[in-house]
Amino acid sequence: MPQEVTEVAEAPSQPSAHVPVLEVEGVAKAFERPGREPFLAVDDLNLRVDDLHGQGELICIVGPSGCGKSTLLHLVAGFDTHLPPTRGSLRFLGKPIVGPSAERGMLFQHYSCYPHLTVLENIAFGLRLHAGALGITRKEIHEVAMRWLHMVRLQDSDAGKYPHELSGGMRQRVALARCLALKPRCLLMDEPFSALDEPTRLEMQELLVNLWSEIEATVILVSHSISEAVYLGDRVWIMSGAPGTIAHEFTNIPVPDPEVPAMTAQSESRFLEVLRTPRAEILPILADGSGRCTPVKEGA
Repeated sequence: MPQEVTEVAEAPSQPSAHVPVLEVEGVAKAFERPGREPFLAVDDLNLRVDDLHGQGELICIVGPSGCGKSTLLHLVAGFDTHLPPTRGSLRFLGKPIVGPSAERGMLFQHYSCYPHLTVLENIAFGLRLHAGALGITRKEIHEVAMRWLHMVRLQDSDAGKYPHELSGGMRQRVALARCLALKPRCLLMDEPFSALDEPTRLEMQELLVNLWSEIEATVILVSHSISEAVYLGDRVWIMSGAPGTIAHEFTNIPVPDPEVPAMTAQSESRFLEVLRTPRAEILPILADGSGRCTPVKEGA
């Protein structure tokens, strides 16, 4: 499993209206395979996310299994299992990405709680690790951790529990709180709700919508659900099959209303109308072997 992003801290970057949060230029990543040709996971990735300071942007990525969605996130996270790219460059706030950073939080598909730590200790983990750089005391760490315990809708009675005593949804709330306690400028989410049952998944979508205004960060979320991507995203990137690249981008997507439950919003006629266009265009995308998208021909 890749190392936790909280293991390396960088000095907080100053916001700039002119420096993008993320720039990916001509990136390709091939993985070596003993006795076989290297596997080209992604190729010719080009994308830019501007720094909407005080607001942030939520971008969702969808695409077929194995198209390199997670590879892209792991490159941006700076994991040593994926850096450096085979070709191209990645920059975060104008600086080359050379490793993990507390400014780029990562939430995995599988609940990444430390089993030997209590809920509160899990939430406080990154804060304790970077206490010196952040200039915060033990008391302040406790206060921030308790605040985020409440922000992810857990109770005081949950603070002393261990991960094995929690449901899957509660464990993912703890992992989310641990990431957000460090106030990252960018939150990377790799299918964070896919292992949850449908009601819990909708609850977590609502939670993310509500927290988004609090963290004012860029969020890049990988999902297999087209409806989830359209509901959550300001933009939706569609990746073609491996070697993956950004085949299409959808913009002009309505922003979810925090006051409207996710289940209600996603059953409204206006949402279903918005969903119809990307669903019709996403489903027929196939890879033609070069990483470019090719629509399925009629009758194929």
